Amino acid sequence: MIEVLPDGPAIDWAKSGGVPARRAVARWAWRLFRREWRQQTLVLILLSVTVAIAIGTMSAAYTMAPTPGDAEFGSASMFLEFEDPDPAAVEASIAVASEQLGTIDVIGLRDVLVPGQFRPVNLRMQDPQGPYSGPLLDLRNGNYPARPGEIAMTEGIAQLLQVDIGRQVSFDGASWTVVGIVETPSDLTDDFALAAPGAAQPTSAKILLDSSFEQVRSFRPPATSLGSSERATNENVIAAVTVLVVATVVLLLAALVASAS
Repeated sequence: MIEVLPDGPAIDWAKSGGVPARRAVARWAWRLFRREWRQQTLVLILLSVTVAIAIGTMSAAYTMAPTPGDAEFGSASMFLEFEDPDPAAVEASIAVASEQLGTIDVIGLRDVLVPGQFRPVNLRMQDPQGPYSGPLLDLRNGNYPARPGEIAMTEGIAQLLQVDIGRQVSFDGASWTVVGIVETPSDLTDDFALAAPGAAQPTSAKILLDSSFEQVRSFRPPATSLGSSERATNENVIAAVTVLVVATVVLLLAALVASAS
C-alpha cells in the first residue's frame, strides 16, 4: 500500500517493514520491560512515597504552624489577670469585668498542694465551650468535667498522681472523680487539672477578651492585683512564612527525586 502525505513524498508501508517490523518492535519492548520492570516499579514507588510525604508534611505544617499566643490568649486578642488572697474579691472582679468589658471567657485558677509533691498543681475552673477557649483545651480521652466533684487532668498530672479515668483522687482537701484526660494543644508541656466553673474558689483568675486597650485601661477591679497583656499582631505572618518555607523545601526534595528517577 502506498500513501501520499500532503506535505511529503509517498510512503510505501509494505517496503517500510510492515507487520514483521511492528512485531519486532513489540518483542523489543517486551524484552525491555522484562529487563527493567523492577527498576521502573522502584522508581514509581519512590515517587509515590515522595509525593505522599510532601503532601503530609505540608498538611502538618499548615495545621501545626507555631502560633505562640494561642497558649496564652486562646482565640482572644488580650487577657487580664486578677489575684487576691480573698477569693471573694476575685469573684467580684470577674462580675465587674462581665458587666463592663462585654464578652469574656473566665479561667479560675488555684494552686493546690498535693501530699508528697514539692510543687503545687495548677487547678483550673474553665468552660471548654467558652468563646475563646478553643486553642486552650483539647479532650484526649473521657469527658470534660461538668459537675462539682468531677475533674480532668493532663497526662503528666495523671501519671504524677498515679490515677486514671474513673478513679477517685484526693485533691484540694476533697474527693474528686477523674472523668477525662485533657491537654493544651498549643502547648503540650502545660500540666494542669481541670474542673467545671464554680467547682472551687479561685485565688486568681485569667479573663480572655477582645476589648480595646483603652477600655481595659479604665477598668478598675476590686482585686488588689491586676495584670494585662495583648497579643502580638504578626503571629499569623510568622505562621504563613513557616508553612511557605516547609512547603518549598519539601517540593524541592520531591523535584530532585523525580529528576534522579
